Amino acid sequence: MTALPDDLHRTSVDEYTELADLHPDAYERTELINGAIFDVSPEGSRHQALTHAIYEGLKELCRNGEKPQMAGTPRFDDGTMFAPDAYITSDDVWAEGYIRPDTIKLAAEVSLTKHRDHDKVGKYAKAGIPEVWMVTELPGGVPGEVLITRLTEPDSAKWYGRSEVLGPLNLRTDKLPQRKA
Repeated sequence: MTALPDDLHRTSVDEYTELADLHPDAYERTELINGAIFDVSPEGSRHQALTHAIYEGLKELCRNGEKPQMAGTPRFDDGTMFAPDAYITSDDVWAEGYIRPDTIKLAAEVSLTKHRDHDKVGKYAKAGIPEVWMVTELPGGVPGEVLITRLTEPDSAKWYGRSEVLGPLNLRTDKLPQRKA
């Protein structure tokens, strides 16, 4: 969990959206996690290419009534709102202008740098999202070659020690791994 100094004001989702609505790119440049607004590095071409490849692969993994998404922001609780890079949802996803986290069947986070993704994984787990993938490039690997780490205990907020590595695989030539049953 992200630790905040005692004198720092925690922001609610409602306060965050009020501020973000004033700035056209705020939702792409910031995330609200545990009441703190974090700057997000602009997505570079590598990140965008990997996210698009994951999104395209998720199309083949959708089951009845599901669809892949790359847009829309789930509201996880009163102090947390951020968008997965790519995800699969059921049809009825909207509630009060937000994606309902309980409709997310698989969330994929593309991470090319060290980040606060462990906080996100905890939120995914708490929301009961049944499958979470962390997609990382292989160091010094071929462009498009990734490891996918799958959270194996979705009711646990702890990522390390409760996961399995799927890959390596090349997103240019290989299909994505099958989803959990």
